[in-house]
This record gives sequence, structure tokens and C-alpha cells, in this order.
Amino acid sequence: MSLNALRDDERGFTLVELLITIVILGIVVPALAAGVVSILHNSATTTQRLYESHDAQIAAAYFANDVQGADLPVPSTDSRCDKAGTTAVVRFAWTEYDTAAVPAAYKVVVYSKDTSVGTVPVLRRRFCQGTPNSAALSATPVSDVVIAHYLSSVTAPSVCLASCLGQPASSIVLTAVEQSGYTFKVAGIRRAA
Repeated sequence: MSLNALRDDERGFTLVELLITIVILGIVVPALAAGVVSILHNSATTTQRLYESHDAQIAAAYFANDVQGADLPVPSTDSRCDKAGTTAVVRFAWTEYDTAAVPAAYKVVVYSKDTSVGTVPVLRRRFCQGTPNSAALSATPVSDVVIAHYLSSVTAPSVCLASCLGQPASSIVLTAVEQSGYTFKVAGIRRAA
């Protein structure tokens, strides 16, 4: 068949070919539409689960290090690192030393439930530091981050007072319940003094 013969061939689709194509499309398009609707319907649930998993991972990363680093008890009345509108859940403190074993800095971390962010409470971690004299702690935090969102409740046991320093390390567990019902626990083990 020559090129001119192909150009002159103006035949299109037959009626049977068009009907078969329409029937096939009638089968494929609803299946694709159902898949798209299913994806759109489940995206909110998937996003919620990702938020929950992210919150647990971030809380675990911070909390374990803070518990392990704590060497000083922080009285529940010490609110210098607290943020207005928050309820402290647990506080940790430690002193850092320079290479000559001289106290170089005093640091405090406060985990608190914050209802001032919006309509949904969050778990906030504030980190403050000051000179080795704990009375000189700065009220301006070095970092202030939200580590869990959509909280329903959050609990942690209080850090033991000076009477337990020097005793074997003890585990401290922070339990957070999000409004969806998702519950996660993060733990840290205090080092021996």
C-alpha cells in the first residue's frame, strides 16, 4: 500500500468498534472513579494517623534524652521556665560542667499541656538555661516546641526529690492520649547520680 493510498483512505471507526470502546470505557471509568473516591475518603484518616505517629516519634526523641540527662529535681513550685496558659506535667533539670569539672550551665526542661494555642490542647516542651546558680535561670526559653497535637490528656509521674538522688536509675513514663483516642507512652531511664 502506498503513502497516497493511506492518505486517501478516509475510513473511520465502524459503529461496532465505537460501541465496543464505549462499553469498555463504561466498565473502566466507574472502577477508576471508585478508586479515586476511596483515596480521597481515606486521606483524612491517613493524615490523622501520620500526625499521631509523628507526635509519638518526636515525643520519644526528646523525652528519653531529657529523662536521662536529669540530675536535679525541679520542685513543682519552680515555674520560671513555664509558659503562661500552660499546665506543667513534668520538669527536669541538670547542671553541665566544663572540662575542668566546674559547673558551666544550669538547664531546665518543662513538659506542659498548653491550651492557649487554639481550641485543641497540645504538649509543649520548653527548654531554659542559665548560669550554674539556679536562681539565675532565664525565663526566655532556648527552645519552645510543640511535640504532640490534639491532646485529650497527658500524664507523667513527678520526678523524685533529692532523697532519691544516688539511688539506682528509675524509669519515668509520659502517657499522652490524643482526641482521636490514640494513646502513646514514651519512657526514659534516669541515670544514676
